Amino acid sequence: MPLAKHLRKRGHSVTCFYLVDPATSSLEGIDFERCYVKPGIHTAKFLSANQYFADNEVLIYTVVLVRKRQKLGNSILNKIIGKIDHNTIYRLCNKIKQEKYDLINLVGHMHPMEIIGEHLIGQKLFYSLHEVMKNHADTKADANVVTLFALRHNIPIVVHSLKSFNDVSAFSRELSSISIIKLIHFGEFETFLEYPRINYNEGKNDSFLLFIGYILPYKGLSILFEACKLLEKRKKLDFKIIVAGKGYDSILPTLKADKNFILKNEYITNKELVHLISSSKAVVCPYLSASQSGIPQVASLFNKPIIASNVGAFPEVIKTGRNGILVEPADKEGLADAIDKIMRDKQYCDNLFSKRLGADESYLYEWNFICNQYEEFFNEI
Repeated sequence: MPLAKHLRKRGHSVTCFYLVDPATSSLEGIDFERCYVKPGIHTAKFLSANQYFADNEVLIYTVVLVRKRQKLGNSILNKIIGKIDHNTIYRLCNKIKQEKYDLINLVGHMHPMEIIGEHLIGQKLFYSLHEVMKNHADTKADANVVTLFALRHNIPIVVHSLKSFNDVSAFSRELSSISIIKLIHFGEFETFLEYPRINYNEGKNDSFLLFIGYILPYKGLSILFEACKLLEKRKKLDFKIIVAGKGYDSILPTLKADKNFILKNEYITNKELVHLISSSKAVVCPYLSASQSGIPQVASLFNKPIIASNVGAFPEVIKTGRNGILVEPADKEGLADAIDKIMRDKQYCDNLFSKRLGADESYLYEWNFICNQYEEFFNEI
């Protein structure tokens, strides 16, 4: 959404199509005016983003699919659902072709983005991929289905981290692809600023450490728990740790029973996310592996330092002593020291520039620079 706004400022006409599940009422950083239940293409309006855009400057549609993320089996019900969704995708692609856009940016690394790309072969299109692997936690991970499709058809690709760029470049060499691959970082998710900031009601404002996002084992909650136990033994745990997000990790029952943790194992709305981040002292991402994360692009909006593992794209956006602290993955003692530094050393925190993604390379994450890169890329392809 921020990219669409800033490209529009430069005179580009922009239309956005969002693929959603039935009854979806929001996506990251945007809330729809209403739920869209019926499969098909709907003109959409946003609640918070109405202030973000001026005078309907960007056309927005939702594309409702019965099963957005799953390839279907052979049961009669699945065949019916597949036919409905195929028809919706066919109508979407026909609408895109009829509009005769100068460029088509397919954003997403999951099914059915490869199906949409197949329908649009022959159009001037490129993919923006936030993930290029099936599973980044595997040491020898394969490319995901959309990455393979783009490379095999020599479709240009934009990625948003150096790690993803190196990974997709390696896949490209293996496949002898001639796809143009471009690294363009992503800026702050500005639409979150349209939500009101209200202090979170669990304790005093600015007194807790926050883990937020979809919960999975690779995100290192067990390491966070062990690090906090070390702080407790040192008598330095005088704050709460809030863990917020859907998902599962075997450590969750332990966190729920611990007096130092507040567990919100549920879907977090955009409004709640803003409340939690803006009220926190700092954000922690103790991941065991990663490709990239959008958490820094939100935390920096609210001037919150980040403690993160030295994996994936975190080293690109977080510089120790400048806008947060990096620790080695699975290093519970290093994580404990970093948490203590951020949460209890006021002078250290006051010297951080938490709003500067990338620290000295913060220009890479400014939307004007990002738009310059996209316009250069448009000319390349």
